[in-house]
Formats: sequence, C-alpha cells, structure tokens
Amino acid sequence: MMISMRAGPLFCALISITMAACSGVTFTVPRPGTGQGDSSAAGPGADADTPDERTAARPSQRQAAARDKGGARPKDASGSKEDRAVQAALEKVRADHTAYKIRPGDLLEISVFQEPDLNRKVRVGPDGSITLPLAGKVEVGSMDTQKAEASVAQALQKYLVSPQVTVFVAEYSTSLVYILGEVKAPGSYPIPGETPMTVLEAITLAGGFTQYAAQERTRVIRNAEGKSETLHVDVRQITKGDKSKDMQLKPNDVIFVPESFF
Repeated sequence: MMISMRAGPLFCALISITMAACSGVTFTVPRPGTGQGDSSAAGPGADADTPDERTAARPSQRQAAARDKGGARPKDASGSKEDRAVQAALEKVRADHTAYKIRPGDLLEISVFQEPDLNRKVRVGPDGSITLPLAGKVEVGSMDTQKAEASVAQALQKYLVSPQVTVFVAEYSTSLVYILGEVKAPGSYPIPGETPMTVLEAITLAGGFTQYAAQERTRVIRNAEGKSETLHVDVRQITKGDKSKDMQLKPNDVIFVPESFF
C-alpha cells in the first residue's frame, strides 16, 4: 500500500515506530521538554536519587564511618599506673617490716607449729630478751624476725624435735607511719606518743610535696584486723584552710602521694 506524501508528520512518526518495533530495534522516546531518555534505560537497579539527596546523605555516612574506624576510646592509663605505684610502695613497707630489728618494748606474737600451749604474746624486756615456757629466757633484741625464730627454735630443741617457730611483731614500741610517693624525703617516721599526728603534719615532716605531687589524690592506706582500707585525703583543700579534711594517723598507716599526670 502506498502512503501519501501529503500525510501529516504525526502519522509518519507512528508508522516509523511501528516498523522499528517489528524489526526488534529499541526505540527511546524523549520526555517532553527534557531531551533525556527514560530512567529505565540506565539499567535495572539504578537509583533515581537527585544530586541534592546524595549530597545530604554524605555527612551521616562519613560520621558512621568515623565511628566504625575509631572504635572505642582507649582507657586512661593513669589509673593503672597509679595503682602499680601504690602496690610498689606497699611492697617496700612489707620489706621494711621484714628487715625490722626487734627493740625493747616491742610486743611479739610467738607461735609453735602443732604446739598451741606454747603460743604466747610477750613483751621484749629492756635487755632485749623474752621469757617463754620450756625455752626460758631467749635473746631476740636487735634481731630481725627470722633470726628471732631461729633463736627461739634452738632454745626449744631440748624438749621438741625440729620445732617450727613463727615470730610476728604485733606491736612496735615506737609507732611508725610511712610517707611515700611524691614527697621530698620519703620513709618511715615515728609518731609522737603524747600527741597524735595528722596527714598534713606527716607530709610536712617528710619535707613537703615535690613539684609533681597530685595533692588532691593523697591516700592513707590502713590495715585493720587483717583488712586493708584506703582513705582519700584532698590535702589541697586542707592547705586552703579546710582543716576538717585532715585526719589523725594510726600506727603503721601508709601515706601515699601519687604523681600528677597532667
């Protein structure tokens, strides 16, 4: 059939589309006023987000990525370092107790293994000796506890086979406190018998703080009935005039002044 050349433009366009469909050719019809093809021509699964939508999504994505990359914040290592310093100070105090030389007036606790009738608490006499059942008078003055144990065991060997003796200083004739950490003269100091000593007085006795001292984190470590108790004292507040923050010390208290990490 012949198509008249006088046919309108719209009719010619419809004929062209029909012929293209029959031949299997894909034909894209532009959208009116855009000059662009249908979004379906971009392929399956294409996202139709506008540039403004994609830009708006980027900040939250960057924040999420930063959180994933950063992970959890590292823990502050200052606390563990300070705890290790406290433990080192307590080890020094225990070593001092082991090396302590028995003095007149000390109260000793004597224990003999499997011999409960021989266990005693005895006070060291002015001449440095003690008196025990079976053993009699035994010299222990100026000895550390290990040598005193050997001395008592030797005195008991006349009556017991290989006696096992333990000597513990239950009470010192001179009451001591230990001032350690960031003070200018750390060490052990006697407590005057007539008047109690406070934390501030003890630190003053030890020469005062060093420039690195964390005064607000001062600790008093006290052993009572076999249990250790830690008391926190803000000496900075005491020096500013708040005397209620100060506290009286007891024999064998350990004052520890930590180092400032800032």
